[in-house]
Amino acid sequence: MTPSRLRRAAWRDAVAANRHPDLEEPYFAEFSPLIARRGVRGFDRRFAFDRFALGAEDSHPALERYLKGLIGYAVAQNRRPVLGCNRTWLRPAWIKARFSSYDVYVERDPIAIWSSYKRHAQAGNYNYFTNLHLILERNGRHPLFAPIADRVRLRRGLQRFTKASQAYPALIESMSDAESYGLVYYLWSLSILSGLRHCDLIVDTCAPSLAARATAVIRADCGLDIDFSGIRPFHPTGLAAPTVAATERSIRSILPYETLSEAYDERAVCRRLSDLSTSKADRVFAVLTGMKTARAAANPGPLRAVA
Repeated sequence: MTPSRLRRAAWRDAVAANRHPDLEEPYFAEFSPLIARRGVRGFDRRFAFDRFALGAEDSHPALERYLKGLIGYAVAQNRRPVLGCNRTWLRPAWIKARFSSYDVYVERDPIAIWSSYKRHAQAGNYNYFTNLHLILERNGRHPLFAPIADRVRLRRGLQRFTKASQAYPALIESMSDAESYGLVYYLWSLSILSGLRHCDLIVDTCAPSLAARATAVIRADCGLDIDFSGIRPFHPTGLAAPTVAATERSIRSILPYETLSEAYDERAVCRRLSDLSTSKADRVFAVLTGMKTARAAANPGPLRAVA
């Protein structure tokens, strides 16, 4: 990031393309005082993809210093730091352990995520799908990611010397809709379990009434006025219901339930399902059922219903 790149003329076009509410300043404008000629102080590109799953006990001094720098700058300005962390799906326990944070998980329907990514790809923007592939490249040996990394076509061999922006468009184009949705659904499943287990508040963007309630909860808990009125329903298209159901069943069959059961207590997650819309809660419950079955198989004994 540089000051000139920050304010390049196309940022308003990007706002419209992303269907975001009108902005008075460019994306990342709040970082401008922290740019040291080139790049935000303390930031490392590896933060975005490497070590994507961090538990409370894991050590990551560089990332910790970077976040402390952002928080320290806000405090020095007599302001409350609010961090929007788009790639911390599997890091909330780590963040909370170090910063005593109040964590808000903004939840989006997996079909809506896929539809948005697909729309961008059809317009020539493969960045969103490419980012998912990069996560798998950098974390494919981790138990949480290994099952889907083995299924997805990633850069291999000499392809690793080709930039991701050049190598992945062709690979993404070769994926069927079921394959690309399966990738989204798999990562969504990991993410929502993490959010329900570790975050203080869930904002389901598919349920405007729940989002409105979140405004009051944050005001009561933190004393901050966060306006969620900009959330607009997204009506996904392009995937037939039978394809969605079959793909989700297929992905649930490969989820690493043993690892998930160790990381996320299904009873604790289940108690949070009322924070979600009914259809979303049903999706999560299907994943929890798999976790429960796997745990029962590993520890034979009387089965008990998840309360």
